Amino acid sequence: GCQLMEQGKAVDMVVRFDTHTPQLNMGRRAATPVQRAQFHLRRLGERSMVDRVKYIATALRTLWGRAVVRARLKQVRTENEPVERPEAATDLLYLYRLVAERYQPRPFVGRLVLLRAMDAQDGAANDRSLGWSELVKGSFSVVDVPGDHFTILREPNLPAAGKALAEALKQLRV
Repeated sequence: GCQLMEQGKAVDMVVRFDTHTPQLNMGRRAATPVQRAQFHLRRLGERSMVDRVKYIATALRTLWGRAVVRARLKQVRTENEPVERPEAATDLLYLYRLVAERYQPRPFVGRLVLLRAMDAQDGAANDRSLGWSELVKGSFSVVDVPGDHFTILREPNLPAAGKALAEALKQLRV
């Protein structure tokens, strides 16, 4: 939003989908292995047997992707070193991590709507605004939508997220 406004473009609203500021994670300790296990056991208990198998398969894919990202991050020696062309989703995660570590958000003067996952993970429940309230110098609102960070834009949660987005857009016209 800030960059578009600096280019003279009109920005009526920015919508964030369960996205925290990079600074929110910097000061927060990572969950312990026990806390992560408790979180996933609770999530498994809420699912049918078929969904448990899908959940475990997704978790294993995620762990593998993180291992690949960590291995690639170890290869980065300097900030000015060229980055390989992204070839797969794990490369995109790698690039995202590099950019997020260096990103310094500026105050945003405008309207920001945060669609926040109701099933918050990793202690995100401690700051309902996910760090954005300190950066927005205009209208700011948080709308809770069902699901977690990875499922708010998937069925059965997608209609609720769509309804919240439609309502935010409708308020622009008022």
